[in-house]
This record gives sequence, structure tokens and C-alpha cells, in this order.
Amino acid sequence: GITYIRDERSALRPMVIHMVLIDLQANGIDFTVTPADDLPDYDYTARTTTEFVKAWDVQIAINGDFFGPVRDDGNETESGVNAHGLTILDNVTQTIGFAPPELISTLYIDDGNQVTFNDKPDHVDVAISGKYMLLVDNEYAVSDDVDPDFANTPHPRSAVGLTEDGNTLILMVIDGRQPDISEGATFPELATFLKEYGAYTALNFDGGGSASLSTQRYGITSVINTPAFGDERPVANHLGIFANPLP
Repeated sequence: GITYIRDERSALRPMVIHMVLIDLQANGIDFTVTPADDLPDYDYTARTTTEFVKAWDVQIAINGDFFGPVRDDGNETESGVNAHGLTILDNVTQTIGFAPPELISTLYIDDGNQVTFNDKPDHVDVAISGKYMLLVDNEYAVSDDVDPDFANTPHPRSAVGLTEDGNTLILMVIDGRQPDISEGATFPELATFLKEYGAYTALNFDGGGSASLSTQRYGITSVINTPAFGDERPVANHLGIFANPLP
């Protein structure tokens, strides 16, 4: 139920796009998010996406929500961090977030693998938030009020999208800050690429040095993309997918 695509482009600038297509109707597909840790002042102990894949034994995972505090050098330690938005696991709220609610959008998945954005189902299997809807009803949805350097300058990106029929979830990570190899994408470019692969609705996850996509196959765990700082940044939370192995 999971297809990975590596798409290398050069028309705009050197760019490596990592794409995961998830068949929501396939047998064995299930989801999880990082559960909150029992810390006095923080939601999570920061961990990389690959560490999350190993610890929760999922087949593939992408970094999730924006978080803080973030060190200036982009090289987090295993320290406490807080998520910006809402996180839910097995209908139990894990984080409520500290960012202004108008900045936050949330991906919900119910126990039948039906996906919605900003429309909470009766029973939430998992929910994880990001900032800025990229696509709504197949139209670019990022407001002109968003910081133009953040939106219109190429950066590493992470995002999640859904096809119009609701049957395919799309994960996308674009490498960036790697001159002549992959220099990143703007928000309009990211939305366009998601549409090319069938997304009708899409949400931006944390990008920059946080952008990471990791997998576990045949007992071997590895990061698929090339993170901006060379090594993965420990982040707050992650969206993980379980899948049956191929024969």
C-alpha cells in the first residue's frame, strides 16, 4: 500500500523531491503519531524521525509539527520541546499547542483511515498539526500575509496531501540548502508539485532543517532524504505509517 518516488528536477533549480503515496484502502495500513512524554515542562523529548521509526516499529515516517525551542544552529539535543499545534493519538489529546490557533491547521485520521483537514471526526485515530494549508479545493491557499521570505524563498519542505477521492495520502519532502544538488522549493512550487501527484488538499509541515523522511525495510532503518544539515534534526513529533511487508 506504500509507493515511494524519487523525482529529480532542474528546470527551476536543482531539486530532489521525495514522494510517498499511501493507499488508504490497502490491507495493513495504519497510522500513529508520537505520544507525549511525561516531562514537567515539555510535550516531548526531541528525537529524529529515524529514531521514531525504530522506537515505534513503523514502516515509514515523516517529521510533523513546528515546535520550540529550536537552537540557532539547527542541531537539537535530546532536550524538551513543545509542539505548536494539536496532536491526538487513539482519541486521547497529546498536545494542545502554544501557537495562535489561527496559524494552525490539523490533519485528522479516523479509525477507518478516512482523512480530513480541520474537520474533527467523532473518533480520532491520529491527529497532527502543521502551519498553513497549501491547497484547499485544489486551489493555492497560502495567504499573502505569510512572511514572504518563508513562503517565497526556496527552503527544504515537508507536507502532506490528500487526493480528491480521499483514497490516497501523499507525503512529500523536498531537500534544500544543498547547492547544485537540491536547493529547495517555495510554497507555490510545493503546492504545484503536490497537485501534480494528485493532491486536492494539502498541509505544510515543519520544513528547513527538520524536513525528514525515514523508512524501515527488512529490519533496516534509514533516512530516505538528505537533511539540510547533513544529519537529521531531533524534532517534536512525527506521523508514522504501518504497512504489511511485500512477499
